[in-house]
Amino acid sequence: MKIFFQILALAAVGLAAGCVQIEQDLTLKADGSGVVRVDYAVPEAEQTLLQQAAREMLRQTLAVSGGPARLPQDMTDAEIRQQFAGYAKLGVKLDQLTTERKAGRTVRHGVISFKTLSGLARALLPERTLSLTRDARGNYLLAQQAGGGQTLASRLAAIAADDSNPLVAELFKGFRATLRVTAPGRILDGNAGQAEGATAVWRFDFDRDAQAVAKLLQRPMRLNFAGQGLSLPPFLHRAGEP
Repeated sequence: MKIFFQILALAAVGLAAGCVQIEQDLTLKADGSGVVRVDYAVPEAEQTLLQQAAREMLRQTLAVSGGPARLPQDMTDAEIRQQFAGYAKLGVKLDQLTTERKAGRTVRHGVISFKTLSGLARALLPERTLSLTRDARGNYLLAQQAGGGQTLASRLAAIAADDSNPLVAELFKGFRATLRVTAPGRILDGNAGQAEGATAVWRFDFDRDAQAVAKLLQRPMRLNFAGQGLSLPPFLHRAGEP
């Protein structure tokens, strides 16, 4: 079940099928705690044999020892809540989870609170390296990057980058993801596509860029924000660490 939120935290949960829309908002508060809000919608079923083949390709990619992988829409709300019960010791809590079905799509909304970014990384970003550092001027740099080796993200990225495979276009067509991070200080610099005030936004649209999914999974994310009046504890969580 943990695979659900590993993918979700990568904002790649929608890779289960095409025509997916993902909105992920992370708000970091001045005391280092915060909230992550996630909304995603995926088609409930494939319409063609090609889509079914694409889904099977994904299952094989995500396969783990002991049996085939379960995709996000295979899981019930109760199973997801049970998974989160194990994250309480890390200060991560699932505050809200709702699922509804509209016009042949599964629409899920989740609200996750965390006491520290370090706890969030350990619970939901085990394959990412996440760090918060402070420079000599008192400003902060929040950075995230993919782990090396044969991680889940690297396997998915390898599929997404193969534009010679006709199943790739079928799997990811219509895929759009919007990631927002709101810092406790004004944005100074970073590699977001858009930044205004304290909020940075990254957007990934497969129909506009065939490498959008691969970039989402592998591209480092960097955000520099003003630290005046803040005393956030720096930390480093390396990919693969417990």
